Amino acid sequence: MSNAEQSNLERLSVESYKLGGSLTLPPCITEADKAEDVYPFDQLVFSSLQIVLGHLESLPKEEAARDRQSRCIWYLSFLIKASLQRRLSFKFGSEDGCPRIIINKVLKDFTVESFHNGSLRNTVSSSMRMKLAAHCLALLLHMSDQTANLTLLHRDMGISDVKMLEVAKAMGLTLCRQSAYSREEAVTHDEHRMVSLVLPLVHYERRMERRKRKRMN
Repeated sequence: MSNAEQSNLERLSVESYKLGGSLTLPPCITEADKAEDVYPFDQLVFSSLQIVLGHLESLPKEEAARDRQSRCIWYLSFLIKASLQRRLSFKFGSEDGCPRIIINKVLKDFTVESFHNGSLRNTVSSSMRMKLAAHCLALLLHMSDQTANLTLLHRDMGISDVKMLEVAKAMGLTLCRQSAYSREEAVTHDEHRMVSLVLPLVHYERRMERRKRKRMN
């Protein structure tokens, strides 16, 4: 390293120290007991979505499987982010480096086009939000050996448990419950609704069909 490069490095280090790390360094817990807790993983990744974080923490070691899972995680995060918007602009996703072909597909498949004051709007309607939920759920099944955590998904997407349950039933998925554990406290703190795809698919009776039968009886 040349003297000039060494001088620049020292200057940057001093500036970073003067800033107290508030602008240049990631969140740091200096009193952490474990090395992995000094710079918390949850605050480093691009998303605070619990279902995304869970998959990031359990990526496969095999290269091809790891690459496929990483792509699925990125797309899942993108779809959830889209579902949380009221409207999607043509610039949506471009700041994250999303390929134009994917942005156009999401705009086409998951928004309703309308005109407002002479300009085109792409709105994420309630029905489109349910469509996004179904696609996210199907993607999760492929990512987790045909199982998925319905509770985390409905929380991350801001969709009610009842609505998400309707989506899972419409997809013919098998339902069950599973205890969730707090890694920090090592105790059971919640029950999560899980779903799995088992053949043959489950046929759930719709509420309207049950009401008609009751009236006929």
